[in-house]
Amino acid sequence: MEHDPSKRYVLFACEKHGERFLDATTEEAFHKSAVKLLRERLEENGYDYLKSDGLKKPDLTKEQVEALPDGDVKKTAQKQRREHLRALYQNAENDRLHKDIVKAVKEEDGPAAWDALERCSDGEYGQVELEELET
Repeated sequence: MEHDPSKRYVLFACEKHGERFLDATTEEAFHKSAVKLLRERLEENGYDYLKSDGLKKPDLTKEQVEALPDGDVKKTAQKQRREHLRALYQNAENDRLHKDIVKAVKEEDGPAAWDALERCSDGEYGQVELEELET
């Protein structure tokens, strides 16, 4: 959701130990709240899971897998290589997100902070929403 300057909002954050409501009544307050929340989560190591820890390489190279005779062994090796490529892609995505988080906090970039919060908002905790205040 985008911040419409003609409306009043609150930034809702679902945290591990409860819910929080941060000021988003103006676009400036919204951006400050987004940076504040992202900074707190970063400092509490809430985004450590995004850091890649290296991956074990598949047992066989692509060429070795292709040279295997058709059958279960080849299918298993192909599956292992596909899973490895998926994991490499996910690690790259997570690395980019972690760098974006650190940059948004360092530069106190409200729009980038909100984007990062939304990108990380799919877990049980850490959800964020921009809610319009009723008048």
